[in-house]
Amino acid sequence: MKEVDARGLECPKPVLLTKETIEKSNPDNLTVLVSNETAVGNVTRFAENSGYSVTTTKQDDYFILHLRKMSFQEQSKPAMQSTSMDTVNENIVFFITSNEFGQGQQELGELLMKSFINTINEANMLPTTMIFVNSGIFLTTEGSPVISALQEIEKKGVQIINCGTCLDFYKRKENLQVGIISNMYTITETLMKATKVIRF
Repeated sequence: MKEVDARGLECPKPVLLTKETIEKSNPDNLTVLVSNETAVGNVTRFAENSGYSVTTTKQDDYFILHLRKMSFQEQSKPAMQSTSMDTVNENIVFFITSNEFGQGQQELGELLMKSFINTINEANMLPTTMIFVNSGIFLTTEGSPVISALQEIEKKGVQIINCGTCLDFYKRKENLQVGIISNMYTITETLMKATKVIRF
Protein backbone atom coordinates (compact mmCIF):
# COMPACT_ATOMS: atom_id res chain seq x y z
CA MET A 1 0.00 0.00 0.00
CA LYS A 2 1.26 3.46 -0.93
CA GLU A 3 1.86 5.95 1.88
CA VAL A 4 2.28 9.72 1.93
CA ASP A 5 3.86 11.10 5.09
CA ALA A 6 2.84 14.77 5.21
CA ARG A 7 3.16 15.24 8.96
CA GLY A 8 4.43 18.67 9.96
CA LEU A 9 3.99 20.13 6.47
CA GLU A 10 2.18 23.41 5.93
CA CYS A 11 -0.76 24.02 3.61
CA PRO A 12 -1.03 23.13 0.76
CA LYS A 13 1.84 20.59 0.79
CA PRO A 14 -0.21 17.61 2.10
CA VAL A 15 -2.71 18.01 -0.76
CA LEU A 16 0.05 18.47 -3.35
CA LEU A 17 1.90 15.33 -2.21
CA THR A 18 -1.34 13.34 -2.28
CA LYS A 19 -2.13 14.68 -5.75
CA GLU A 20 1.36 13.79 -7.01
CA THR A 21 1.11 10.22 -5.69
CA ILE A 22 -2.35 9.66 -7.18
CA GLU A 23 -1.29 11.05 -10.57
CA LYS A 24 1.91 8.98 -10.69
CA SER A 25 0.70 5.66 -9.26
CA ASN A 26 -3.11 5.70 -9.49
CA PRO A 27 -3.25 3.46 -6.39
CA ASP A 28 -6.33 1.52 -5.37
CA ASN A 29 -5.45 2.25 -1.75
CA LEU A 30 -3.40 5.06 -0.27
CA THR A 31 -2.52 6.06 3.29
CA VAL A 32 -1.85 9.72 4.05
CA LEU A 33 -0.41 10.91 7.38
CA VAL A 34 -1.09 14.51 8.44
CA SER A 35 -0.64 16.54 11.61
CA ASN A 36 -3.86 18.53 11.99
CA GLU A 37 -7.58 18.59 11.28
CA THR A 38 -7.25 21.29 8.62
CA ALA A 39 -5.02 19.00 6.56
CA VAL A 40 -7.47 16.16 7.15
CA GLY A 41 -10.29 18.22 5.64
CA ASN A 42 -8.20 19.46 2.73
CA VAL A 43 -6.87 16.02 1.75
CA THR A 44 -10.30 14.44 2.22
CA ARG A 45 -12.00 16.91 -0.14
CA PHE A 46 -9.29 16.48 -2.76
CA ALA A 47 -9.41 12.67 -2.51
CA GLU A 48 -13.20 12.52 -2.76
CA ASN A 49 -13.11 14.77 -5.82
CA SER A 50 -10.51 12.38 -7.28
CA GLY A 51 -12.73 9.32 -6.87
CA TYR A 52 -11.64 7.98 -3.48
CA SER A 53 -13.56 7.28 -0.32
CA VAL A 54 -11.80 8.38 2.87
CA THR A 55 -11.81 7.11 6.44
CA THR A 56 -9.78 8.82 9.16
CA THR A 57 -8.28 7.55 12.41
CA LYS A 58 -6.39 9.42 15.13
CA GLN A 59 -2.99 8.10 16.17
CA ASP A 60 -1.24 9.88 19.05
CA ASP A 61 -0.47 13.36 17.70
CA TYR A 62 -1.30 12.80 14.03
CA PHE A 63 -4.08 11.55 11.77
CA ILE A 64 -4.15 8.61 9.36
CA LEU A 65 -6.30 8.93 6.24
CA HIS A 66 -7.16 5.70 4.45
CA LEU A 67 -8.03 6.36 0.81
CA ARG A 68 -9.84 3.70 -1.24
CA LYS A 69 -10.59 4.09 -4.93
CA MET A 70 -14.32 3.91 -5.50
CA SER A 71 -15.89 1.76 -8.20
CA PHE A 72 -17.50 3.34 -11.24
CA GLN A 73 -20.93 2.59 -9.78
CA GLU A 74 -20.04 4.33 -6.51
CA GLN A 75 -18.70 7.38 -8.32
CA SER A 76 -21.80 7.53 -10.52
CA LYS A 77 -24.24 8.00 -7.64
CA PRO A 78 -26.09 11.30 -8.20
CA ALA A 79 -24.89 14.08 -5.93
CA MET A 80 -27.37 15.92 -3.75
CA GLN A 81 -27.89 19.49 -4.87
CA SER A 82 -29.49 22.49 -3.29
CA THR A 83 -32.98 23.25 -4.58
CA SER A 84 -31.76 26.78 -5.27
CA MET A 85 -28.82 25.87 -7.51
CA ASP A 86 -30.69 27.07 -10.58
CA THR A 87 -30.16 30.61 -9.28
CA VAL A 88 -26.37 30.22 -9.28
CA ASN A 89 -24.26 31.56 -12.13
CA GLU A 90 -21.89 28.87 -13.35
CA ASN A 91 -18.18 29.40 -12.60
CA ILE A 92 -18.50 32.90 -11.13
CA VAL A 93 -16.16 33.37 -8.16
CA PHE A 94 -16.21 36.26 -5.69
CA PHE A 95 -12.67 36.66 -4.29
CA ILE A 96 -13.02 38.63 -1.05
CA THR A 97 -9.67 39.81 0.32
CA SER A 98 -10.84 42.28 2.97
CA ASN A 99 -13.66 42.90 5.41
CA GLU A 100 -13.98 46.39 3.90
CA PHE A 101 -15.52 47.32 0.54
CA GLY A 102 -13.27 49.66 -1.45
CA GLN A 103 -10.57 51.97 -0.13
CA GLY A 104 -11.03 54.92 2.19
CA GLN A 105 -12.45 55.32 5.67
CA GLN A 106 -12.60 52.03 7.58
CA GLU A 107 -16.07 52.68 8.98
CA LEU A 108 -17.48 53.38 5.53
CA GLY A 109 -15.72 50.35 4.01
CA GLU A 110 -17.17 48.02 6.65
CA LEU A 111 -20.65 49.52 6.19
CA LEU A 112 -20.48 49.07 2.41
CA MET A 113 -19.29 45.45 2.75
CA LYS A 114 -22.18 44.66 5.10
CA SER A 115 -24.59 46.15 2.58
CA PHE A 116 -22.93 44.24 -0.26
CA ILE A 117 -23.17 40.82 1.43
CA ASN A 118 -26.79 41.43 2.43
CA THR A 119 -27.58 42.46 -1.15
CA ILE A 120 -26.03 39.24 -2.50
CA ASN A 121 -28.34 37.29 -0.20
CA GLU A 122 -31.37 39.04 -1.66
CA ALA A 123 -30.24 38.83 -5.28
CA ASN A 124 -31.85 36.50 -7.82
CA MET A 125 -28.45 35.55 -9.29
CA LEU A 126 -25.65 34.20 -7.12
CA PRO A 127 -21.98 33.33 -7.62
CA THR A 128 -20.85 29.71 -7.62
CA THR A 129 -18.19 30.27 -4.98
CA MET A 130 -17.12 32.93 -2.50
CA ILE A 131 -13.49 32.78 -1.33
CA PHE A 132 -12.42 34.67 1.80
CA VAL A 133 -8.73 35.42 2.36
CA ASN A 134 -6.64 37.77 4.49
CA SER A 135 -8.89 40.06 6.57
CA GLY A 136 -11.85 38.84 4.54
CA ILE A 137 -12.09 35.95 7.01
CA PHE A 138 -13.38 38.39 9.64
CA LEU A 139 -16.64 38.30 7.67
CA THR A 140 -17.08 34.54 8.21
CA THR A 141 -16.01 34.34 11.85
CA GLU A 142 -17.62 35.17 15.18
CA GLY A 143 -18.51 38.84 15.59
CA SER A 144 -19.18 39.43 11.89
CA PRO A 145 -22.37 41.42 11.16
CA VAL A 146 -23.08 39.30 8.06
CA ILE A 147 -22.90 35.75 9.45
CA SER A 148 -26.64 35.17 9.04
CA ALA A 149 -26.62 36.46 5.46
CA LEU A 150 -23.63 34.28 4.54
CA GLN A 151 -25.24 31.22 6.11
CA GLU A 152 -28.34 31.85 4.01
CA ILE A 153 -26.19 32.30 0.90
CA GLU A 154 -24.49 28.96 1.63
CA LYS A 155 -27.86 27.24 2.02
CA LYS A 156 -28.79 28.47 -1.46
CA GLY A 157 -25.92 26.44 -2.92
CA VAL A 158 -23.01 28.87 -2.95
CA GLN A 159 -19.73 27.28 -1.85
CA ILE A 160 -17.95 29.37 0.78
CA ILE A 161 -14.20 28.77 1.10
CA ASN A 162 -11.99 30.18 3.87
CA CYS A 163 -8.20 30.38 3.76
CA GLY A 164 -6.86 28.13 6.53
CA THR A 165 -3.54 29.97 6.72
CA CYS A 166 -5.40 33.26 7.18
CA LEU A 167 -7.57 31.81 9.95
CA ASP A 168 -4.43 30.54 11.70
CA PHE A 169 -2.62 33.87 11.28
CA TYR A 170 -5.45 35.86 12.83
CA LYS A 171 -6.13 33.09 15.39
CA ARG A 172 -9.76 32.86 14.22
CA LYS A 173 -10.04 29.20 13.23
CA GLU A 174 -12.06 28.27 16.32
CA ASN A 175 -14.40 31.19 15.62
CA LEU A 176 -15.40 30.15 12.09
CA GLN A 177 -19.18 30.34 11.62
CA VAL A 178 -19.75 29.60 7.94
CA GLY A 179 -18.06 27.80 5.06
CA ILE A 180 -15.19 25.32 4.89
CA ILE A 181 -11.52 25.71 5.76
CA SER A 182 -9.38 25.20 2.68
CA ASN A 183 -5.84 25.64 1.37
CA MET A 184 -3.98 27.62 -1.27
CA TYR A 185 -4.00 24.73 -3.74
CA THR A 186 -7.80 24.51 -3.72
CA ILE A 187 -8.16 28.30 -3.79
CA THR A 188 -5.79 28.59 -6.77
CA GLU A 189 -7.51 25.74 -8.62
CA THR A 190 -10.93 27.30 -8.02
CA LEU A 191 -9.76 30.67 -9.34
CA MET A 192 -8.10 29.11 -12.41
CA LYS A 193 -11.24 27.14 -13.33
CA ALA A 194 -13.57 30.10 -12.93
CA THR A 195 -15.24 31.69 -15.93
CA LYS A 196 -15.05 35.03 -14.15
CA VAL A 197 -13.33 36.13 -10.92
CA ILE A 198 -14.60 39.31 -9.23
CA ARG A 199 -12.23 40.63 -6.55
CA PHE A 200 -13.30 42.70 -3.56
